[in-house]
Amino acid sequence: MRFLRKLHKWTGLVIGIQVLLWVISGLVMSLLDPEKVSGRQWVNESSHVDQIPRAGNILEPDQLPVSQFSDVRELSLELNHGESVYRVRHADGVNIINAIDGSVLVFGEQDAGLLARQDFAGNGDVRDIEAGVAPDLETRGNKGPYWRVNFTDQADTSIYVSASTGDILARRNSHWRIFDVFWMLHIMDYSGHEDLNNSLVIIVSLVSFWIGLSGFVLLFGSFKRRDFRFLTRYVN
Repeated sequence: MRFLRKLHKWTGLVIGIQVLLWVISGLVMSLLDPEKVSGRQWVNESSHVDQIPRAGNILEPDQLPVSQFSDVRELSLELNHGESVYRVRHADGVNIINAIDGSVLVFGEQDAGLLARQDFAGNGDVRDIEAGVAPDLETRGNKGPYWRVNFTDQADTSIYVSASTGDILARRNSHWRIFDVFWMLHIMDYSGHEDLNNSLVIIVSLVSFWIGLSGFVLLFGSFKRRDFRFLTRYVN
C-alpha cells in the first residue's frame, strides 16, 4: 500500500498538471470571439455572391483537355471571378479550365493579391506575399500550392489563396493563432494540432482512470474505525 500511495501521489501530480492545462485552454478558447478566430468578421461578403455561368460559346466537356489530369472524379461548370470555367476535381487536386478556350488557369502572385484584397474587409493593406504548399499548420485540410497574402492590420491577417483554383483556402490571424496554441494543448496533439484521438491523449485518459481507481482503493486504508466514533452518538 505504501508503494501504491506514493505512485498514486506522483502520478496524480503529473496528470493534475494536464488537467489544469485542459481547464485553462478550454477557458481561453471559450473567451475568444469565434468571428475573429475564423476571420469571418473581416470577410467582404459582397465578393462571395453566387453567380450562374453565362450562356455563350462554352466548350462541351468532351472538348476539354481533361486527359492531362489523373483520375478525373468530378467536372462542374461555374462562374469563377467573372469567367465561365470548368472545375476539374481529380486524384491530385483541383484545377480550373477556361470554358471558352479550354486553357488551364493558373493564379499567380499578382492574382492572389487581388483576390485577397477583394476578400478582406478589414483595415490594412497587403504587406507581402509568400508561396507555399499545403498542407501545413495553417492550411491543414487543404492540399496543393498556395499564395499566402499577409496584411498590415492589427490582427496580423494572412489569407491563403489556392494557386490552382483561386479559392480562399484559409483565413488566419493572431486570434486564430492564439486559439490554435490552446487547442493544441487541449487535445495534446503537438504536431498536427487536429488529432482528437492521438495516442498521448488516450494514454493520459487511461492513467487518469487508473488514478481514480487506485484512489478508491487507497480510500479504505485512509480511515480508521475511530474516525467514525462520532456516528455512534446518533446510532444510540
